[in-house]
Amino acid sequence: MKNFFQISFLFMVLPIMATSQQLDSINLRDISNWKIFDDSDEVMEPSEETGGVQAIYVENDSNYWVATGGLVHQVINGKWNFHDFDYPATDSVAFNVIDIFKCPFNSHIWFSSRYYGFRMFNGERWHTIINPGLHNFEMVEFVREDKYSNILVKGWLNRQIYYYMLNLNTNKVSNCTDLLKDQRFCKVILDSEGIFTTVSKKSILKYEEDEWVEYSLPGGLTFEWNTVRRIAYHKKKLWILEQPLSMNYTTLYEIKKKKIKKYQNLPKDLRHVKTFEADNQGRLWFGTLYRGFFVFDQSDWVNITVDNAMVGDQGDYTFKLYDGKCWFGSAKGLYIYDANK
Repeated sequence: MKNFFQISFLFMVLPIMATSQQLDSINLRDISNWKIFDDSDEVMEPSEETGGVQAIYVENDSNYWVATGGLVHQVINGKWNFHDFDYPATDSVAFNVIDIFKCPFNSHIWFSSRYYGFRMFNGERWHTIINPGLHNFEMVEFVREDKYSNILVKGWLNRQIYYYMLNLNTNKVSNCTDLLKDQRFCKVILDSEGIFTTVSKKSILKYEEDEWVEYSLPGGLTFEWNTVRRIAYHKKKLWILEQPLSMNYTTLYEIKKKKIKKYQNLPKDLRHVKTFEADNQGRLWFGTLYRGFFVFDQSDWVNITVDNAMVGDQGDYTFKLYDGKCWFGSAKGLYIYDANK
């Protein structure tokens, strides 16, 4: 096992206290900066009847992708465009798209589906990846592509999680399930250099060209099984959110070069975190199952609550960040909030 920072002296662990006095609360229904995207002649309005917004990918302010129920739309300069997958209606990946990801190193956009596998759009044409080494998954949770043209597929079959790596240049497939099977909550993400990265109980795992390399966590840091809830990168910083299934504590770690900062006494309602991202200004956004958003600028916390009027009875939603703005999609529609105002 390699040492993550290749140095031998003791790392500093610096506790940062976040008290309840630092927590401000905002209700989304009261924010004038939220804008709902209305229906047009070319798209069905996202609603509970049409399945709502299930996935979003934002390229810039005026160009983004939205998956709604059985449809996938590309919004270009405010104009909604429906994509036809050339499949029969009963066999289309457009149905139940639950994740959209664009590779930062090329034009590939990956669409993962609850029932119909995954497809890729390269800016001009749709492609179906057919490889006998990949399972016929009941659900593809996500597909990610790194700078080496490796795609990592996380899928479910018979209530079991599987991870497969496929190189698009060589068509070589490798089964990563045994190595990553404990990563039920902690997703594999791309680091600042475009390398697949995740965190296990005592190490940082990186997929470097064609193999997984294990690095020791700095300062002797270790985690209990399944307590690493989410991770995120911003520039050269790795953020780790630790939260056990019991939810009896939550700890946030910031790792950069030689130092670890440990944030404790976090907001008590920061529970059931399902999404975790850093925006371009370094603010951390936590999407929770029941308590809306928490935004942390590494000094103060803000809780943005979400009520049923925006999410519907299911209480489920998705969000993406771009340039200080948050795109928010739920069964009730698509909204945008400008956090810079």
